[in-house]
Amino acid sequence: MFALPQTIVAMESLRLLAGVLKEHLLPAAERLGARGKACAARLNEIVQQTEPLGAQIYRGVARGMLDLAPIVKAISGRVWAQKDIGTQHSGYVEQLVSHMQQLA
Repeated sequence: MFALPQTIVAMESLRLLAGVLKEHLLPAAERLGARGKACAARLNEIVQQTEPLGAQIYRGVARGMLDLAPIVKAISGRVWAQKDIGTQHSGYVEQLVSHMQQLA
């Protein structure tokens, strides 16, 4: 996948930086009085966003790794004439559901 190593390095660097902020800078800022506490509160907001950001980035990477070409091929080769409603899914629907379950 294009830029996968760079994505991982960037995200893990952000996590490391968030850990350093949380462990060292936040306690120091809180000791600086009112302005320090305001700064610490803002830094804490930033640190708290690291995990959701990481989850979203890694989810995007996982989505990009799915091979959707067979599903697209099956859908494009499908005849869309109206028929009786059946109780069985089409093959491409089963493939699509399987791929989406991998992301859950």
